[in-house]
Amino acid sequence: MSLDFLASERVQLKAQLLQHPLFSALQNQAQLCQFMQAHVFAVWDFMSLVKRLQREFCASELPWLPPQDPKAARLINEIVLGEESDADGQGGFISHFELYREAMRDIGADTQAIDAFVKDLQRGRPVLEALDAASVLPSVKQFTRLTLAIAQEGQLEEVLGFFFFGREAMIPNLFQNLLARWGIAEQEVPRLSYYLHRHIQLDHEEHGPAAEALIERFVGHDHDKRLRLEQAGVRAIKARIELWDGVLGSLS
Repeated sequence: MSLDFLASERVQLKAQLLQHPLFSALQNQAQLCQFMQAHVFAVWDFMSLVKRLQREFCASELPWLPPQDPKAARLINEIVLGEESDADGQGGFISHFELYREAMRDIGADTQAIDAFVKDLQRGRPVLEALDAASVLPSVKQFTRLTLAIAQEGQLEEVLGFFFFGREAMIPNLFQNLLARWGIAEQEVPRLSYYLHRHIQLDHEEHGPAAEALIERFVGHDHDKRLRLEQAGVRAIKARIELWDGVLGSLS
């Protein structure tokens, strides 16, 4: 496939994702809870992409050595800072994953599945075993497995494709559409509302441009790398559509 074809397919898929019927299907708090119980795994697995990029661009082994590209190291470290220890809106700091779990508890969503999954990992259980044991939708497991596979085994340009096209370049519009189309008043879900607005702001103003700068520094005009980057972007958006399809089908 040509770069132009892949880029066009990616744009079409993005438009399809942004108009997904899942958003308007969330018409009450019970349905929002079901959504969050699935989506929290996508919040968690995002950090595997982030940490893979940090490992690639920063010195993470002992003994320490200076990074080969200090600008790239700065860009990814700024992203990590926000994702792992952002302002919590209450005078403290919190990871975005923990903020999301806090938002789940705030509206009464069941955190048992994600809590058990995290505890399994803390006890040293292999991640795929822990995921297989988790009481979540098959579409959630499929999405998470793919993210982990890319983060652990993908070429760097593929990780960047998932990270940028599947997350940072997508999330601001995705969350804006969610806020615009769901049937829930934001004041009823204050912690979730803060989480969504914070992501819209950070990803649009800081993390998205930083991720794009990383792509330009590493991929540049290398045709083969650009091709794999675009292929990964298409794959990432398709995976998100399949995740949303699965969640939509589960709503009661």
